Amino acid sequence: MRVLLIEALNGISGDMFVAAAAPLAGCEAEVIALPGRLGLPDVRCRFSNVVRSTLQCRHFLVTEGDSPADTVQDHAYYPPRAQPHSHGHGAEHEHDHHHGHEHDHGHDPHHGHDHDHGHEDHHGHGHSHGHSHEHGEPHDHDEDHPHEHDAPHSHEHGEEHGHEHGGDEHAHHGHHGGTHGHHHEHRSLATIQEMIRRADLEPPVRDRALRMFERLGAVEAAAHGIPVEQVHFHEVGAIDSIVDIVAAALCIERLKITETYSTPICLGSGSVRTAHGLLPVPAPATEKLLQQMPTTVGDLTGEWTTPTGALILHELQPKFSIPTLVTTASALGGGTRNPPGRPNVLRLRLAETSAISRGPLVRDEVCAIFANIDDSTGEMLGADLIELLLRAGARDALIHPVIMKKGRPAHQLEVLAEPQQATELAELILTHTSTIGVRLMTVQRLMLPRDPLVVPTTFGEIAAKRVTLPSGAVRVMPEYESCREAAARAGVSVQEVFRSALTGGVR
Repeated sequence: MRVLLIEALNGISGDMFVAAAAPLAGCEAEVIALPGRLGLPDVRCRFSNVVRSTLQCRHFLVTEGDSPADTVQDHAYYPPRAQPHSHGHGAEHEHDHHHGHEHDHGHDPHHGHDHDHGHEDHHGHGHSHGHSHEHGEPHDHDEDHPHEHDAPHSHEHGEEHGHEHGGDEHAHHGHHGGTHGHHHEHRSLATIQEMIRRADLEPPVRDRALRMFERLGAVEAAAHGIPVEQVHFHEVGAIDSIVDIVAAALCIERLKITETYSTPICLGSGSVRTAHGLLPVPAPATEKLLQQMPTTVGDLTGEWTTPTGALILHELQPKFSIPTLVTTASALGGGTRNPPGRPNVLRLRLAETSAISRGPLVRDEVCAIFANIDDSTGEMLGADLIELLLRAGARDALIHPVIMKKGRPAHQLEVLAEPQQATELAELILTHTSTIGVRLMTVQRLMLPRDPLVVPTTFGEIAAKRVTLPSGAVRVMPEYESCREAAARAGVSVQEVFRSALTGGVR
């Protein structure tokens, strides 16, 4: 069985995931072509080799024109309540600027997220803006603009810089090594969805990308207590983040994995400036997307897992009880910075679970959900409820007849679920049954290693699973649904197809 292992001990961001996943999936060329498919002719994607903490990694960069795309902090934007300030012509004044930050991933432990700066300004207009640069880089701004603007840009931490206003072009000299103007748009969820729907993408890639943005919109709306229609993505709506998410959806499809595993996720600590103020690490969207997943703070301050990285993890729904795996390929994705103290690196590994023919049993943990129901009819608790739970992602669901106190006959519903899906399935049970409460219990399972296969028979190919016993012997079990469909086509009994598949499976 082909699985993906995400080593998120140093956190995860969207660009780092794409940098590692694209070479693993063999789809770097397809990622590079994405801007054209999205209708972004001035945008370019580039992969390159970089060294982070002495490790060679792939690096993924999105550029617009001759400069990095409108990268800003990776959070949603909400229209600011404060009004811009204005000044008379020739007035000298100081500004307190609240800077967001670009998630190049992994912040320098020697400085926090919270810094303002003053600058001299000679113009007669109101403005509110920040600027995007790498951490710890000194740089100057030369700008002169007799116009009003409100263009928040992200600003990396711990940098020294001065401003001068004295020209018509809002430009900056930063980590890009050149001078360029900025234009950041506030894109609504509907705008981004329409861009993706119009794009020349395969349906599975389009559907996954739309689902990821819909989830992000719902999480941001819940975090800030507003309708999803009012969420305007600024940071995640930036061109580079849109490309990151669509590229991640493409890579996931091309990896063709059946399951994902992950180490605990490093979040970081401290606080972070965003377009709508100072927020704790993890940011609200990150925290909500990673609920029910094991996380760590890590040794260094700063934000090590971004909302886009958290969104990718939420989409993949990894398991955290990692079985014995045989690695077949691996890749490292490097962040833009190379901070001391911790590798700014994400490692992804492709692995097989079916290559183990003899050895320990597979162990994992699931959540068992129980409900005792004594006031529903058999029809209400029949196949429809079981099917509903299985479609919603339950690993298994069954109903036992039981006798409750006072001799009342009843049914006990038992559902097995991945830990991160337990709350969602519990809500489903409370909605679709008459019970007023459920019990949750974490249980460990021991399982035989297994992998899917297709068995040729005279009735066509039959899906089956092959399990490896502790002795190393192999057992094949045909899938009932596949046998039933083949029997219906051939006009024979299911048992006849089943026996044929058993014989073909051990040949």
